[in-house]
Amino acid sequence: MFKIICVGSGAKDIFFPLSQSEIKIIDNSSNVTAQKLMAFEYGAKYRINDRYEAPGGCAANASQGLARLGLDVFCYCRIGKDADGKWLEETLEKENVKTKLIQHDQEFRTDLSCILVNKDEGDRTIFYNRDANEKLEVKFEDLEANWIFASALNGNWEKNLDIILQAVKTKKIKLAYNPGQENIKDNAEKIKEVIAQAEILFVNRDEAVEIVNKNSDDINLLFSSLFSSGVRIVVITDGKNGAYVTDGRRKIFAEAQVKKAVDTTGGGDAFSSGFMAAYIQGKSLEECLRWGTANGGSSVKFYGGVKGLLHKNEIEREIENIEVKNI
Repeated sequence: MFKIICVGSGAKDIFFPLSQSEIKIIDNSSNVTAQKLMAFEYGAKYRINDRYEAPGGCAANASQGLARLGLDVFCYCRIGKDADGKWLEETLEKENVKTKLIQHDQEFRTDLSCILVNKDEGDRTIFYNRDANEKLEVKFEDLEANWIFASALNGNWEKNLDIILQAVKTKKIKLAYNPGQENIKDNAEKIKEVIAQAEILFVNRDEAVEIVNKNSDDINLLFSSLFSSGVRIVVITDGKNGAYVTDGRRKIFAEAQVKKAVDTTGGGDAFSSGFMAAYIQGKSLEECLRWGTANGGSSVKFYGGVKGLLHKNEIEREIENIEVKNI
């Protein structure tokens, strides 16, 4: 068993599925970082026929994914002392996630997200309120682990990353890093500093473009720019198109197993937890990509980032038909 600490956000997610008769999708493909836009009639009222609730936030999602795959994992986030916070903590504990590192805020509420899902395509737009997680204070003494998975951070995120980097260097902890889009926009140079200390970098294609600051989403260009920082493994996910991985010597690719998602929320976290679980257990790079692809693909078949997460016996069956190609 490996002890992993997932640092980032924990929240409650509420999903509202919408059909294309209720929304308008606008082509904006000339912008590589915002290729589609979602529009509504101004001042209109829309009836939602159903809604779904699920745990959310990168740290909560990833920790549940790792726990289902048999790893010893802690969630490190901040919640309010309210009903939503209690619900989130109890949900994590039912999934065998350790919660003793979760911070409880007396003043601020547990984070909440409202997620509009395009039922015809499975993609979504997220409206979120960050309250408690804005006040997360990562403490050096808490970081005792074999691995840290650091995801999108809020509030004083640069200071929290400095503390994580200090622990990585002095305690010989391995780091897997999935930077948030807001972090990248705020300070891309800081992100590159963290990437240089990471064992594994997880980004989607848009995030990779923003980090390298090139007006191109060519995979080879993104790989060479990111890998040159010093990270050992670069993983670039590309939604329904699949995922790419390099260790500097070779580049591999796997197609996505689900071409039409029910909901893509948490799909990246599911991929990361699947890939990490395999990597930590010493599996080959190809096997890691298969685990990530299987877990991410299963996740997007359901609303929310948790319901579709696979257990170890399930993921071993799912990967049998996943083909990995050299590129």
